[in-house]
Amino acid sequence: MGKKSKKQRRRERKRAKENQQANQQPNSLAPPPNLVDPNAGRVADSDGGANGPAKQNSGKSEGWANWYLIVQTFVGIALVAFTFGQVIVGYWQWDATNKQWEVMVLEQRPWLEISRPTLVEFAAEKQLKATFEVNNVGHTPGTIISADIGLGVVPPRAEVDKLAREHRQKSMSQPDDRQSVIPPGTGKQFDAIGAPIMDEASLKEIEAGTLTFLVIVRLVYLDVFGERHNTWGCYVYSAENKILQAHDKYNYMD
Repeated sequence: MGKKSKKQRRRERKRAKENQQANQQPNSLAPPPNLVDPNAGRVADSDGGANGPAKQNSGKSEGWANWYLIVQTFVGIALVAFTFGQVIVGYWQWDATNKQWEVMVLEQRPWLEISRPTLVEFAAEKQLKATFEVNNVGHTPGTIISADIGLGVVPPRAEVDKLAREHRQKSMSQPDDRQSVIPPGTGKQFDAIGAPIMDEASLKEIEAGTLTFLVIVRLVYLDVFGERHNTWGCYVYSAENKILQAHDKYNYMD
C-alpha cells in the first residue's frame, strides 16, 4: 500500500474518535444505577413505605387542630368567667354606693318629732286646749306642708284605737296654711283646740276612766331632697297623773 494522504488520515482519526465516543455513551434502555428504587418489589408496611410520610403529616395536622380547639375552648370559658366576675363586682359596687347614699340621706335628712302636749284648758264648760312643740332633731331643715290636729273625748281603748287608725290612714295630700320651715335643732309650737265644750258629767267620767281625752297629731313634711315624710303622735289623758301620756302604739316617725 502506498502512503495515505493527509486527507485520509484525518478521516480515519475522525472515525476512530466517533467510535470511541459511541463506546463510552451509556445504553439508554438500561436504567442508571442511581435511579433504581431500592424499595422496588418490597411491600410497604403501615408505618413506612410509600404512604408513610403522608400519613405522618396528616397525623400532625390533626394533632395541631385538636390543640387549637382545646385552646379556643379554654379561652372562651375564661372570657365567660371574666365577664361573670365583672358583673358580680359591678353589682357589689352598685350596692355599696346605694347603701352609702341611703346612709348619707338618713344622716343628713330632717327628723321632726312631736313633744308631749301640755294641757292649757281642761275644765267643764270650757273649750279644751293643749299646746305641743314640733322639734327638728335631724341635720337639715324640714318643711311642714300639712299639720292635722285633733282632740276630743271618746270611750276608752277600743274607740281610741279606731280613731287613731282612721286618723293615720287619712289622706293629707293637700298642703294647708300652716306651712313652716323647721331648721335643725329648733322647734315650733302648735295649739290644739277642741271644738266641743266638755260638760261636768264628761269630766267626771274622764276622771273615773270610763271616758278618754286624747290629742292626735299628724305632720307631713319635706326634706331637702324633696322626699315626703310623716310624723304621728297620739296622747291620752291620765286621770291618775293629770297629764297627757304617749299612746303605746300610735307614735311614729318615718
